Amino acid sequence: MSGTEDPMHHIGEAVRELRQLRRISVRTLAQRISRSPAFVSQLERNISKPSLKDIYAISAVLDVPIAYFLQDVPTGPEEEKGHVLRRNNRRRMEVNGIVTEILSPKIGEGVDFNQTTFLPLAQTEAKKYNRPGYETGVLLSGELEMRFADKVFHLKEGDSYSFKIDELHFSKNPSSDQTAILVWTVTYL
Repeated sequence: MSGTEDPMHHIGEAVRELRQLRRISVRTLAQRISRSPAFVSQLERNISKPSLKDIYAISAVLDVPIAYFLQDVPTGPEEEKGHVLRRNNRRRMEVNGIVTEILSPKIGEGVDFNQTTFLPLAQTEAKKYNRPGYETGVLLSGELEMRFADKVFHLKEGDSYSFKIDELHFSKNPSSDQTAILVWTVTYL
């Protein structure tokens, strides 16, 4: 990949291919992710870029982990495939000061294992999945403000959490000078 190539350039094509495979219309996908059909059409043609909230919603509707849409990276030795994922081979996505890396050596096994780095003052959009499951994590460094349904929690280094993913939730790094690093899993029921 060249230094000027957009690491999310392939998402639109992946959405279109998977949407067509699932036999879901542009209009239906748009309704299910609370976006306009024009947005979905532009996304599929790489005219519009999805937010992290959009990617979560699309992955839930199309029934794939978010890792499905993250950039391709070099693979390791064949004997490690599905068992070991080397640090330099992680799939990653960066949106609005939030860098998420997939830590799972195998994708699509019912559990997503991730690490997210929040730059100072970065925050996710409020989102919820359209399917049941739990997100569980531990804050490795920094601090985060997290909202699950109607409750707000302030986490510090070493604190852990869990919530139902079909409830509205968001995270925010309240610090203006420190990053926050979170390791988390999503388990689908």
